[in-house]
Amino acid sequence: MIDNEVYDLNTMNMDFYLKCPYCNKGKFYSYDGSKGKGSSLCNICRNIVLWDFDKREAYKATTRKYVS
Repeated sequence: MIDNEVYDLNTMNMDFYLKCPYCNKGKFYSYDGSKGKGSSLCNICRNIVLWDFDKREAYKATTRKYVS
């Protein structure tokens, strides 16, 4: 099922933001106590970044290669 709910980020508390470890320009914003880890492309340099919300750090990452 597709969730069509829209969240207004202006109503949420921004805890912190992390800078891209490759270009130091791309940012990932954390709202309302984000926990855990996530990976995504930097919106500026398009490199894959691992975002660690618990340690509030960003790491350079590589893609996982699947072997069948």
